[in-house]
Amino acid sequence: MPRSYRPVWLLLAYVLMSLTTLPAAAQDSVGRIVASVNDDAITDFDLDARSRLVASTAAAPLSEQNRSQIARQALRELIDDRLKSQEAKRLGIKVSDKEVAASVGTIERNNKMQPGGVFQQLTQNKIPVGTLIDQIKATLLWRKVLRQRVLPQVRVASAEVDTALSRIRDAGGTAIIRAAEIFLPFDPSIGWDSLTSRAQEIARQAKDSATFARLARQHSRASTAAVGGDLGEIQPGQLAPVLEEALNGLAPGQTSAPVRTDRGIHLLHLVSKRSVEAGATEQAVVTLARVFS
Repeated sequence: MPRSYRPVWLLLAYVLMSLTTLPAAAQDSVGRIVASVNDDAITDFDLDARSRLVASTAAAPLSEQNRSQIARQALRELIDDRLKSQEAKRLGIKVSDKEVAASVGTIERNNKMQPGGVFQQLTQNKIPVGTLIDQIKATLLWRKVLRQRVLPQVRVASAEVDTALSRIRDAGGTAIIRAAEIFLPFDPSIGWDSLTSRAQEIARQAKDSATFARLARQHSRASTAAVGGDLGEIQPGQLAPVLEEALNGLAPGQTSAPVRTDRGIHLLHLVSKRSVEAGATEQAVVTLARVFS
C-alpha cells in the first residue's frame, strides 16, 4: 500500500472499530433524542460522547460538579456542527477522508503524539473515534463554506491600503503586532465565576500559537473562530483599551489572563511583534483582516 494512503486507512479502521465496540448501554442510548436541528436528531449518546471529548480536551474529568456545565457546552457545539454540516450539504460541499486524516495528523503533531496517538487517547478515555471525526468534518466543511460564500465577496479597496499605510507611518518607532482571540460570551445560566474558571483552563492549555488556534476553533464564539481566532496585524488604537493593555503585556507566543468585558470574557494571544521605523512604508507589507459576524 502506498505510504501516503496509510493515514486514511488507519482512520477508517479506527472508526469501524469504534462503531463495532460500543458498550451495550451506549448502543441503547442512541435512540433517545435530546435535540433536533432541522429534523437532524442529536441523541443522548451523541451528547455524552461530545461531553467526554470536551472534558478530555480541557483536561477536566467529568464530575457531578461540572457535568451539567460541560453538557451545555457540548450541546452548543453539536448544534453548531449540525448547522454547519447542513449548510455545506445544501451547497454540495464535501470533505474527503484524506482531508480528515490530514487534520488528525495536525492534531497529533501539535500535541507531540506519534501517528495513531490521538485514537489511542480517545479509546483510553472511552470516547468513540467517530465523535472527533464528526467534529473535524464540521470544521473542514465550514471553512469550505466560508471560502465559497464569503471570500469571493471580499475586495480590499486601495483606500483601505492607504489608510493602513498611514497608520504604519503614524506608528513609526512603535510595534505592529499579530494577535489572536478567544471569546466566551456571558451565559447567565453559568455565571461569571464558572466562565472565568473555564477561560483560565483554556489559557493554561494555550502554550503556543498552534495550540491557541486549535483551542479558538473549538471554544471561541467569535466569528474569528473559523480561522483559529486570527485577528491579523493590529496597530495601536485598533482594539478596545482593556484588550490592547492585555496584549501589551505579552511576549510572542504568550496568552493573556482572562479579560472581562460587558459581553463576556476574552483571551488574547500574541503571535508576533515587529517594530516599524518612522516613515518606513516603501517596503511595508500590509495584512488586512476582515471579521464576519
